[in-house]
Amino acid sequence: MADVATAVIPLRMDLLTFNMAGYPFESTAERGSAKLHEWLRAGVATTWRLDRRLVDRLFDTGRILPVLDGLDELDGKANPVRARELVRALNHPVRGTLMPVVLVSREHTYQTLVERTDAEQEAAVNELLAAIGESPMKVVGPTPLEVATVVHLLPLDVKNVDAYLTRRFPSPSDPRRAEQRWKHLLDALSAPTGEPLRQVLAVPLNLFLVATAFALPNTEPRQLLEFQTADSLRDELFRLFVGVSIERTAPERRTRSWTPNAVLRWLGDLAGMMLTDRNSLDPVEIRAYAVWRLAGVDRTRFLTAGLAIGISVVVTVVSFQVDLWLVVAFAVLAQVAAVSRLAAFTDVAPYQFHAGHILTIPPLRLVPAVLLVGYAAYCRLSGDEILAKVSTAFLAVAFIAVLMAGEHSMIEKPGGLVAGRRRYSGTKLGQADLQ
Repeated sequence: MADVATAVIPLRMDLLTFNMAGYPFESTAERGSAKLHEWLRAGVATTWRLDRRLVDRLFDTGRILPVLDGLDELDGKANPVRARELVRALNHPVRGTLMPVVLVSREHTYQTLVERTDAEQEAAVNELLAAIGESPMKVVGPTPLEVATVVHLLPLDVKNVDAYLTRRFPSPSDPRRAEQRWKHLLDALSAPTGEPLRQVLAVPLNLFLVATAFALPNTEPRQLLEFQTADSLRDELFRLFVGVSIERTAPERRTRSWTPNAVLRWLGDLAGMMLTDRNSLDPVEIRAYAVWRLAGVDRTRFLTAGLAIGISVVVTVVSFQVDLWLVVAFAVLAQVAAVSRLAAFTDVAPYQFHAGHILTIPPLRLVPAVLLVGYAAYCRLSGDEILAKVSTAFLAVAFIAVLMAGEHSMIEKPGGLVAGRRRYSGTKLGQADLQ
């Protein structure tokens, strides 16, 4: 009982759910540390539905060991700004002591934090600050985790793989061995020709994919021996994992279109977008507001234009029955224009958005629009009933002209970030491209 009373509970927390402050960094390590501690405690209380006072007591007595996963996913490869700010927060003592923590990261990301010079980091930070209209700041670096032991995970060897599969799938007749269906795979690992298999299963993630894909007793892991290269084997593991994941999804949460090939195609398109449009979609940040661009430039443009045309037609029909047609037309068209214009900046974080974006339509597109709107107003003021009724159509044409004309559509961010994007086939895109 004494061991239970003093046991430390390791608790994994996903750093992608943590926002350091406003965005993307705190001005002081003290404020960042306070926000980090609050996030950890609130997360434990919410996830396990514990009383907040109990959670505070567990943290204060050192009973919880946070395992912070995803340091390497906080930023892109070039500028690990948020990762650096997180480490600075962890290095700030609370009540005179540093919080015990396990920080999980790829080796390259951590080495970048340790080795990068002050000047390099300060330039990267101030470049981001300038983009959002903020004043430059002084950055202290490099920033390794203080009083820390670095543990480097080695590749799995044949014995590690055998032990894991034996523990997961023990034979009913001999618990010291894995089930008989795993024999061919384990034998191939030790064979001279098993280098591709050894290379793939040396990565813990791939071993997990194998165990997940062949978890059911009626599956045959020996089918993996048909693949002669490491790349083809990785692709097959990813394909199998997608299929198993779909099968395990509750029927009420999926549709008929959720076939393995369809999902692989969707993921392939997403990975292709992340590989080719690194300026607009960071490989480590898949944001829901940016995924709409997978539809492609033309498709999204025409869908928005169709929406505008449909609403304009409705307004035109209604205008023959409603006396205040001009007010209705302007209100609806302005709403669609605002939505379309905002869609052009859905890949911009909220802190970067300014109201002025709505007003940045190129002047050449405004010329025909202003002329058509002016003519529509003239028709209304002239008192001619027929001209008044028809003028709504001119308003619709004016809006569509603004929407479709010019080099960049209103729903495409200036600069053509999604122009020329290649489409990838999910069946030809392996998990290495998605990582």
